[in-house]
Amino acid sequence: MKVHRDRVSIDVALSPQNTSSGSEPRSAVTCNLELKEKKSIFRKIKDEFRRTQKRVSVGISRLSGGHRPIDDETNRAIAELQDANRQLQQTVALLQARMDEVQRLSSGNRNSKASNGILVQVKSGYVMCPPHESTLLGYLRESGDLERGTRLLIERILRPGDVFVDVGSHIGLHSVAAANRLQGRGKVYAFEPSTSTYAFLQDTVQANNFQDLVETFQCAVTDQVGEQRFYLAPIAGHQSLFPLYEEQVNSDNFEIVRTTPLDDALPAGTNVRLLKIDAEGAEILAVHGARQTIQASPNIGLIVEFGPSHLERTGVTAAQWFGAFEELQLVYRVIEPFTGTLEEWSIEQLMEVESANLLFARPDSDIWASAQ
Repeated sequence: MKVHRDRVSIDVALSPQNTSSGSEPRSAVTCNLELKEKKSIFRKIKDEFRRTQKRVSVGISRLSGGHRPIDDETNRAIAELQDANRQLQQTVALLQARMDEVQRLSSGNRNSKASNGILVQVKSGYVMCPPHESTLLGYLRESGDLERGTRLLIERILRPGDVFVDVGSHIGLHSVAAANRLQGRGKVYAFEPSTSTYAFLQDTVQANNFQDLVETFQCAVTDQVGEQRFYLAPIAGHQSLFPLYEEQVNSDNFEIVRTTPLDDALPAGTNVRLLKIDAEGAEILAVHGARQTIQASPNIGLIVEFGPSHLERTGVTAAQWFGAFEELQLVYRVIEPFTGTLEEWSIEQLMEVESANLLFARPDSDIWASAQ
């Protein structure tokens, strides 16, 4: 885990190392033993910190006690030393809280809504995974990432104090990456309609101690308030407001979820820096329901999944899909899936791929410079 507080940066390996893809998840007992070992290391770090803190305090008292500062530069140096001391204390407290939370969620007696979830360390923190999704588990434990290019782009664009909106948050991978980048200042709004997946999302937020920074909503983001069928799938990331196959229309393989426009869900006047939409075919509905928010956020960027199969399933043409963004004066670039760099593709090229994540923004937005 990496915690940044301006000039302070501390790296601590809190979680067991990733195992090879396809291996069985370790038991709670094994995980707890490894966490106890990590906490023992952490206690040594805390002891060393206390000794360093004492030396810093003595140094500050010698500089400031009873002696007239030589000049303004000395005053500034003392102030910076005091500030660094305070930041170190905050960082150690945060690390201890996250250690305790990770151990709680990894223990056999944890009080967790997703009580059968498996906690996995990823590049940006921790996520709680559904135990039956072996492919997702194997991929995350092997690579520590999913949609790497999109994560890197999110981290390049966001700054402390920004607002990130995650529509289709799933288990919270991008929400955690965004929250880490905000460094305690700003806000993340995460939306996930599925009852079971939403429980894993909540546990992910708790595991990273982001309860004050990340606000979660159990609902689908569309263009209207109401309720709608949400069609289920073995892979939670493929679940959708639209039937996945024709026979599913007449099946009972769905749940009823709340729907809301983003304009209604967010506080009035929210200036959004980055809006990510991965709604398995409902992306345009989400955009229609966010028009006021988009128009009120001059330098907003939108990360949106485009998939020809979604167009076919929802009866939307490519012209209609891209037209929704053109009406808002937004242009797009394709996000390279591994590096997060931006590329120019035609609509015809996009129609030839299975799916791609696109970055939309106004032509004169500073989002393009931030994305470099």
